Amino acid sequence: MPQTTPETMQTTLSDHCLLNVSGVDASKLLQGQLTADVQALLPGQGQLAAHCQAQGRVISLFLLFRTNDGFILCLPQRMETIATTALRKYAVFYKTDIKPIRDYVVTAYAQTPRAAEAVATAVLPNGTTYLLTQTPHANTTDTLANYYHHLVTHQIPCIFPETSGEFLPHDLNLLTLGAVSLNKGCYTGQEIIARMEYKATLKKQCYTATVNEAVNINDDVFPQGKSRAVGRIINVATLDNKTYTVLMLLDHTALNSPLTTTQQTPYHLLTENERSHD
Repeated sequence: MPQTTPETMQTTLSDHCLLNVSGVDASKLLQGQLTADVQALLPGQGQLAAHCQAQGRVISLFLLFRTNDGFILCLPQRMETIATTALRKYAVFYKTDIKPIRDYVVTAYAQTPRAAEAVATAVLPNGTTYLLTQTPHANTTDTLANYYHHLVTHQIPCIFPETSGEFLPHDLNLLTLGAVSLNKGCYTGQEIIARMEYKATLKKQCYTATVNEAVNINDDVFPQGKSRAVGRIINVATLDNKTYTVLMLLDHTALNSPLTTTQQTPYHLLTENERSHD
């Protein structure tokens, strides 16, 4: 099983794309669309952010960096078309431009590195650090498999086409990860997200588990011997040919019985699981 430690994880996100949002109205556009307080970001800063439907469900999730010239969004390559199309629906009302950019790279670290050459830096609450640079940082030798294993074990979700529009920010632990502002004012989906925070009783939470069978994003999770699903797979990381780590969204009642895949292979919850919402 690959070992990813705080001292060794340095991974250039070669399977991600970068979108440049520029123009005089770039900040105004993103402030009205994203869950993050975009206008509070200074050049050189970054954070996790989401773009949601009016119903509050996450269309895309990405790292948001502010530069001297605008904003750069980093997200999985397979999400480029979905994210761009969703933002351009609103961009037509602003003096702004959204296009892919190839001049930068993003590197992930399990601890904050010393890198004065970074154009912008995003540090998640759990200590995972992302650097936006114009060249890959030195010694970025870990594999993407180790990177996704790190995300899953630290309950940091990714959104892919299979799950775009499926989950609320609360489902994905995005408030704990600092991706949602509750006091920035209106943005698309804000009413639903605020209602979930202040009035709803959260019935689901994220858990990390391992399974000795290939599983897929958006697969259902079942109690042993039952046909009614109690959860879904958010992300999957391959450890080796027979062991996988998964991030799953489960109903609170699901922990009362063993959990299985459609083939009745058991999931093994990791002991360090924490509640998504304290």
